[in-house]
Amino acid sequence: MNHRLDDSHVWTDLLKVKHIYLEGRVMKTGQGKHTSFWFDKWLTDKPLCLMYPVLFYLCQEKTISVHEFLRSHGDLRFSRWLNPILFEQWLTIVDSVYNHDFETGKDVPMWRWTKSKCFSTKSLYDLLTKEDTCKSFKHI
Repeated sequence: MNHRLDDSHVWTDLLKVKHIYLEGRVMKTGQGKHTSFWFDKWLTDKPLCLMYPVLFYLCQEKTISVHEFLRSHGDLRFSRWLNPILFEQWLTIVDSVYNHDFETGKDVPMWRWTKSKCFSTKSLYDLLTKEDTCKSFKHI
């Protein structure tokens, strides 16, 4: 979702806090069709693109889903040959994926800042207006 010139003011403001929403969202992965392999937090508490930035940079399939990754048996294309250190990192990722405890059914986004794990605008508002938030959203 990107900003367009014809977006409403409300949508424009929502896009300004999208990064905060994504920080709180964790994917409970079922079939993996709606979970981004690199960008979503699904395997650990950080996205793989942040944990392995060089592998992510070299990967030619940055938008691949978890489902597509599994369907291809982890055979992703990289822009160059992986040196032994990078290859070891890649094997660590592949091993973690194949040892992951997948759920049955669809992928479910979960909100890590509520006990119920369900997103609510109140929980996001509370988070944004806390005193220790680095950017002030008191104007909301």
